[in-house]
Amino acid sequence: MDFDALVAVQSGLGTAAVIVMDKSTDVIKAIARLSDFYQHESCGQ
Repeated sequence: MDFDALVAVQSGLGTAAVIVMDKSTDVIKAIARLSDFYQHESCGQ
């Protein structure tokens, strides 16, 4: 697997993000914020 092979199949390596939340976290709100973040930071990819 290399960068060019991934580009050829319109894929990528992903973000490799790990998020830790406690039981008081509003999961729906957290996912919405995460989605907004990645939409803004994806640079149109």
